[in-house]
Amino acid sequence: MSEEKVRFRGTPIYMDGRTWIVPPISVRQMQEYEAEDHSKASVESSLSLIHKAMTRNYPDVTVEWLRESLDAASTREAVAALSASSGLVLVAPGE
Repeated sequence: MSEEKVRFRGTPIYMDGRTWIVPPISVRQMQEYEAEDHSKASVESSLSLIHKAMTRNYPDVTVEWLRESLDAASTREAVAALSASSGLVLVAPGE
């Protein structure tokens, strides 16, 4: 992934050797996320949410690349940043 100017403000997250700006998800992305089944693995749910946000500033980011580049710390940071900036309330599966 190349360095590029970001379109949306967000929270800086360090992963894969550089700092990425993770913006809030858009209304369309929030609707897509809400329509997905999040009753299973919370890691996949988090990955889906992070991917949606990241593609706003980095359209070439793929879910597979995120699986390789995120670690436990950066995943927690990204989800916390998205929850705060998007107004999302994350709950346990099934709630």
